[in-house]
Amino acid sequence: MRTWFRFLVLLKPYRGRLIVTFLATLSRPLLNAAKIYLLKLIVDNLVAQPTGPVVLWICGGYLAIALLKGGANYLDQYQGAYIGGRVVIDLRHQLFARLLRLSLHYHHDHRVGESVSRLISDVGAVEDVLVAGITDGTTQALTIFVFATMLFYLDPFLAAISLLVLPFLFVSLALYARRSRLASREVRTRLSELTATVEEVLSAIVLVKSFVRFSHEEQRFRERGEQHWQARLDAARQRAIFTPLSDIIATVGTVLVVYFGAQALAAGTLTIGGLVIFLAYLGQLYNPLLSLSRLGNTMQSGLAAAERVAALLDLSKDHDEPSAALLPRSTLLKAYHPPYRIVESAITFEHVFFSYKPGRTILRDFNLTVPRGAIVGLVGASGGGKSTAIALLQRFYDPDAGRITVFGYDIRQFETTELRHYMAVVPQEITLFMGSIRENIAYGRLDADHNTILRAAQQAGILEMKLADGLDTLIGPRGTKLSGGQRQRVAIARALVRQAPILIFDEATSALDSLSEEKIRSTLDTLRGQHTVLLIAHRLSTVRTADLIAVVEQGHVVEMGSHEELLQRNGAYATLVRGQCTTDIAKQATIVLPHLS
Repeated sequence: MRTWFRFLVLLKPYRGRLIVTFLATLSRPLLNAAKIYLLKLIVDNLVAQPTGPVVLWICGGYLAIALLKGGANYLDQYQGAYIGGRVVIDLRHQLFARLLRLSLHYHHDHRVGESVSRLISDVGAVEDVLVAGITDGTTQALTIFVFATMLFYLDPFLAAISLLVLPFLFVSLALYARRSRLASREVRTRLSELTATVEEVLSAIVLVKSFVRFSHEEQRFRERGEQHWQARLDAARQRAIFTPLSDIIATVGTVLVVYFGAQALAAGTLTIGGLVIFLAYLGQLYNPLLSLSRLGNTMQSGLAAAERVAALLDLSKDHDEPSAALLPRSTLLKAYHPPYRIVESAITFEHVFFSYKPGRTILRDFNLTVPRGAIVGLVGASGGGKSTAIALLQRFYDPDAGRITVFGYDIRQFETTELRHYMAVVPQEITLFMGSIRENIAYGRLDADHNTILRAAQQAGILEMKLADGLDTLIGPRGTKLSGGQRQRVAIARALVRQAPILIFDEATSALDSLSEEKIRSTLDTLRGQHTVLLIAHRLSTVRTADLIAVVEQGHVVEMGSHEELLQRNGAYATLVRGQCTTDIAKQATIVLPHLS
């Protein structure tokens, strides 16, 4: 129950509406009790005197109760729906904000579908816990109190007899609650896995179709579905055992009251009307008890979901992005704009070591100096650590040893969000959002006006693309309506529109043709001196005109200089150039396809 109380704080902004809901809830069992009491008046009075003013009072009483009860039901249901809906919105916002700020370590270790399941399905179940736990639970508890009081008022002896079965009902409920919680938790886990599988497959639908893996994925989906069904079946089995058991226990209580009530009738200590109303009140007492047991089903399922949500919200700071703000935002701003702080280097890596997992070092004594306003290329074999260095520069991770500076300041002194304001990145894996080209470009700078967006689009070569509606052309989910090269151009424009002092291109031109790449290179040349540019490339033509080229091998810089200087040294870079030239020549040769049988 600690989990349930933990989320009660979400109800605080709506305490006024909660009070209204509580008052409406309180009135319902009182009105039900009054309505049943009218039945006693009918039996005891109308049988002996079927005409007279009593009839009018009873009829008026029924109408008044119906009107009051209808108003109470409206307030209860409407306010409950309002509060529940707002709680879901608030909690989803909290959880979504938490997901956005978790480190890449977390996101790389967890499938997207699992996070989506917690955000949508589990949060929805938390609403059931809070709203059902307060409104329905309060209603049933008040009903039990009101009718138990009426029973003791009518006949204390029969009331005591009727309550003899309660200990058995509570024991069965306690046993069921524990088993139901475990079963509900398993249902939530299996649903999360099923959602993750769907998200994973549909995100890679092109790959699935290319390799004709329909049957394989259908089988995988069926297996996840079977596991989810099995978990639900186990939860249903628990309910199927408890529900009839609680009904039997309640029926035993009714049988005892009928037996002893008959004895009281024979002895003349109880009227027929008294017995009828007692049995009616007893039904109203047992019904909410049984409803509470059924409410336990919802609560157990909701608590299992609430535990999953709480586990994500309560992740330790070890799962957060690295952050240690020691300097104000204005410091970095002054560092970039002279004459406040003049430094020769925009970026430095000083003896940096880093590993994603212990024992698997990616960067080893990595040293690199990027002059302010220069274009610097990073080249080398795949897996050498180039993209990892860029990830460290953006503080997705912190180095295990060494330090990285931007404009002379250690980046660990700044909040990650402030640091990234001064960087614009074209990632190796292009990500675009559903919408228009204009909207995707503006994602780099939300306050960019039309001319700024147009200039960035022109610099990236987007205006040369054949687009049905220009920049307002819709590109589909993840940009699926564009080619690979077109997606790269949009990503480049998104980075350029940011007008950040540091531009990072991670294989940003790999899908472009030679003419388009040359245009991008010309654009970068115009930015020389105004922006510091880092280019990661396997295609050496991309970095040929860079001011400096750093060759990265096995996690450290082995060579650095201009294109001409590195060729004269006849070292690692010259080897890369010769290897790529040989490959290009081979590509131009006649290709003989092997015989496929």
